[in-house]
Amino acid sequence: MSPSDLPFLHPFGNDFEFHVAPDPAYFDLLAGTGDDLYTKSTKRARQEFGLNVPNVIGMEWDEGMVPAQYHPKLGDRVCLWGRWIIDAGHNDFHTEIHPPLLMVSARPTRSQFQPQGARTKDATACLLISRPYLVSQLFNNGPFDETGLYGHLVHEWADVQLGVSSLIKAHPKLTRMPFEGLNIMMFKLRPPTPRKDARDQLMVTFELTRRDDSCAIDLLRGTDGDSVRVLIVFNDASYKPPTSPPSRNRRYKVADIKRLDSTAGTIMEGAIFTSLGVAPHAGVILNRGIETHEFPRLAAPPLGPSTTAEVDDLRADVPPDNSHPFPIAGKITVEWRRFSIVAPGDTTTKRISG
Repeated sequence: MSPSDLPFLHPFGNDFEFHVAPDPAYFDLLAGTGDDLYTKSTKRARQEFGLNVPNVIGMEWDEGMVPAQYHPKLGDRVCLWGRWIIDAGHNDFHTEIHPPLLMVSARPTRSQFQPQGARTKDATACLLISRPYLVSQLFNNGPFDETGLYGHLVHEWADVQLGVSSLIKAHPKLTRMPFEGLNIMMFKLRPPTPRKDARDQLMVTFELTRRDDSCAIDLLRGTDGDSVRVLIVFNDASYKPPTSPPSRNRRYKVADIKRLDSTAGTIMEGAIFTSLGVAPHAGVILNRGIETHEFPRLAAPPLGPSTTAEVDDLRADVPPDNSHPFPIAGKITVEWRRFSIVAPGDTTTKRISG
């Protein structure tokens, strides 16, 4: 969890972060960086996981939008779709996916079909979660006037000077839609172990949800026969976005901001507040703080019933559920049901592999 973020741009709380050692096909998304955390993560990827990567790429997402059970773990395989940016809030030029549109994480686990005591992990468990809201970095100064935080604070101070307002406010807003256009995403899932017999069955268990019919998810047999393709489509043409969550107001003084983000607090103090301090009653106004608002942490969405099927019999029928704000969310497990034989006169299943 990020220890500090500017609250006026993070109404869902500080960012949840991790670093990704990308596959070679995505090395061109990386950037040189002098950030100590990125350097340590790159070293760890090379030494602990044997990955020959030139650098890592960051993932940042407002922690209040990511239910804890969907957080990836160290060593997971991940797929990310989202905004590829250079974070201008840092002194170096590292790149990030910030925020993702869809985040998928997967790790090996035991198969429900494995015998007790088996040492190998014959299944891959996958979690997927999508962006329910998108926080804008623009603020309204009027019906047709949007500006960044700096310009907005200057405008707010001018309103206080003119007597239009008695308090500086910086209320972040959410974009009307959490995504734009037609988004088609696909990834593959396969068990961590290979097929051992031609008669082994690839089984899929899933619990999924989708907000409405403009969000679709389908599970298909992989072309290699030993994997599952997960196809996801978002279309903003007919998407009905959720209403904004309830908010509560909170005020931050300059000292509070400096404790949260020393760099941002110093810039604000030097660029804005020092120059404002010469105005009449400036100390009184600044002592009231800057009003912003916060949103509550989002709960994990309810998922559909657990369904298990052989890969050739997959029917991912997921009815819409607009009781939650997430376009798509859920769990998918792919695992082997190994071929086994029963000896004549013996009703006990004996496995010949696994």
